[in-house]
Amino acid sequence: MPSMGGSKGIPVFSLTALLLLLTAAATAQDLPADIAKCAAITDSRERLACYDAVAQRPAPKPELGREQLPKPENPAATEQADSLTAAVSSVSLMPTGRLVLALDNGQVWQQIDGDGARFTPQGKVEGVAVTISRGLFGSYNLQFAGHNTLYKVRRVK
Repeated sequence: MPSMGGSKGIPVFSLTALLLLLTAAATAQDLPADIAKCAAITDSRERLACYDAVAQRPAPKPELGREQLPKPENPAATEQADSLTAAVSSVSLMPTGRLVLALDNGQVWQQIDGDGARFTPQGKVEGVAVTISRGLFGSYNLQFAGHNTLYKVRRVK
C-alpha cells in the first residue's frame, strides 16, 4: 500500500483539498482570486495552509427575496432561505392603499398590485413580528404574528 506521508502525500492532499474548496465554497465572491493566490505559493506547507484558510471561511447566510433586487455586476451564487421572521420598523401606505413595510433587518417589502387583501391597522404596528415565506411561482406571502391574513409582497430593498 502506498504511503500517504512525505512529499508524495502533500500533492495528493493539496489536490483533494482544492477540489473540496471548489465544491464547498463555490458561493464565495473572491474564491477564484484566493485560490490563485494559494496556487502561486511555491512552498508546499505554506500553500496547504493557504488552502486550509480559504476552506475554513464561513458560508454566507441565505437571504429571502434577494433575487427580486437588482443584480450586482459580478453576482455570486447565493443560497435562498424559505422564510424569515422580523420586526416591523415602519409601515406606510401607498396612494393605491398598498402596504409598504420596513423591517428591523433593513429589508423593505411592498404589497403587490394584484393582491386583494387590504391592510387595516389595529393598534401600533411598529415592533410587531411578521413572517415572510415563499409562495407559488416565485411569490412571497407576508403574515403578521397572530393574524390569519396573508399579503402578497415583493422585496424592494
